[in-house]
Amino acid sequence: LIMEYANGGDLQSYLKNNFNYLTWNDKKKLAFQIADGLNYLHNENVIHRDLHSRNIVIHENTAKITDFGISKNQNDQISIAYIDNFGVVAYMEPKCLIDPNFPYTKSSDIYSFGVLMWEISSGYPPFKDNDNIVALAISINTDIIYYSMPLFALYL
Repeated sequence: LIMEYANGGDLQSYLKNNFNYLTWNDKKKLAFQIADGLNYLHNENVIHRDLHSRNIVIHENTAKITDFGISKNQNDQISIAYIDNFGVVAYMEPKCLIDPNFPYTKSSDIYSFGVLMWEISSGYPPFKDNDNIVALAISINTDIIYYSMPLFALYL
């Protein structure tokens, strides 16, 4: 196995060390590079399933998606449902947190990409002050369920 050295490190450390020096155009460029990589994967019917800022590396100011250990080809007959203990909760589609049998799809990767865009624009990992994974998952799901209910349901 041969791997290229990424002189900028992973995206999370890159943002931590360089955020104050990045212009909006630099941040936009990073987001577009990640989007292009994700688009390529999805055009090849590959679902990454673990997209987060430590699985994006920066080499010579170019973002590259890495760690395809739990990726799946969408056309495989093997189930692509959620598997226990993978993914970083803050980047995972909330439906995958609610239902362990919910299939991970390209949309799940897109959700993770949205979280990455927030991280690129803010300079902080999502929910950076929340170390309790279980509480975070419950909080994410509680908010999703609460806000997805029609208002009249609150009074039933």
